[in-house]
Amino acid sequence: MLDQGIIQKSNSPWGSPLQLVVKKNGKIRPCCDYRFLKRPYSAGLISYSENTRLSGCQIHEENNEDQTKNKDGGEPIQICAVKTRKQTSDDNIWTTWNSGHSKEELLKLQEDDPDIGPLLQWKESDTRPNSKEVEKYSAATRHYWHLWESVVKKDGLLFKQYSRRDGSGDYRQFLVPDKMKKEVLNNMHNSILSGHLGKNKTKEKLAQRYYWYEMKEDIQIWISQCDICGANKPPQKLLKGSVGKNAITDYFTKWVEVFPVPDQTATTCANIILNDVICRFGFPLAIHSDQGRNYESDIFQELCSILDIRKTRTSPRNPKCNGQVERFNRTLVSMIKSYLRGEQTNWDLNLGCLASAYRACPHDTTSLTPNVMMLGREIRFPYELTREGTEFVSETEQGTWGNHALKVRERLQKAIMND
Repeated sequence: MLDQGIIQKSNSPWGSPLQLVVKKNGKIRPCCDYRFLKRPYSAGLISYSENTRLSGCQIHEENNEDQTKNKDGGEPIQICAVKTRKQTSDDNIWTTWNSGHSKEELLKLQEDDPDIGPLLQWKESDTRPNSKEVEKYSAATRHYWHLWESVVKKDGLLFKQYSRRDGSGDYRQFLVPDKMKKEVLNNMHNSILSGHLGKNKTKEKLAQRYYWYEMKEDIQIWISQCDICGANKPPQKLLKGSVGKNAITDYFTKWVEVFPVPDQTATTCANIILNDVICRFGFPLAIHSDQGRNYESDIFQELCSILDIRKTRTSPRNPKCNGQVERFNRTLVSMIKSYLRGEQTNWDLNLGCLASAYRACPHDTTSLTPNVMMLGREIRFPYELTREGTEFVSETEQGTWGNHALKVRERLQKAIMND
């Protein structure tokens, strides 16, 4: 089997002896012999050597004999020496630290840290400076200064008292100096006892023992740069990060636009309004929105001020103030449900097509489609492409540019009368 490439040699200490068993029908089946593992032992040492690769692991019971070598004379390989891919033997250690740090070393690191050092001096003198005196220090030092009541000193080291919101646990978090951050992240994510878990689980595990300024951001960057995590997880599509959508409606023509967004920050919403709406359809006289913080922010207010746009908002808890958009949202949700087909993560892929379908239908208020109101014409449908030689546009809709402009004006006047 070795010569034919069916099996290969292994150094794993978890291997079991390979046996070839003849079945009743005469066929041969390879199986593992677990009889060695059924022998009683106490605190046995699992060993493995080059000469016993095919015979599997052996369990040596504790006795007075020297167990530094197995029966074949090879050096035993401890369980804690099991290596994962791309890891050296030094990375696979069952302790929290590779070599450990004494209290004196940890204190020295905190004293020399430019962010924690000043805080340590203030705690030693039990004097909290005022806000004016702290302004000259770094953002991290100012952050720790705001946590003055939570920061405690124990055995000369600084810790932060942390309690979960649900009351499930209280922890004392060590304030990690900048020189130790990579070491902490490596041991709490890359080591064999950390298992390359995701961002949330790694953060929760770190929060039980450690804390530093912008720890969440550092965890995200560390995991995003981890080659092993990147190889084990499939790549994400661009729109998979969408957490919501922005619906924009022109109240006169009933034209709608829907944009999937990765977040609802003021910067994202302002960029969409400017680049995808205003730059295409021109500067509106007014923008009416709900009281979301993204639309009431200073960034959005400044955008409206620069472009001379009057900004209005709805009253609290009164969605009727923005009834046209809310009614469209109801229709859009129904359309999304109709085309999901079990793919709950793909809801944002077809928003443009669904908005196009909505714009091609006559509106109850104007009796005309938003396409006619905005573009002055109906758009071609995909079904028309399958009917070669058949003209779906009437001869009365064709003509010169001047006739087209007159037709558009007549339709707009008709819509105003119906409204």
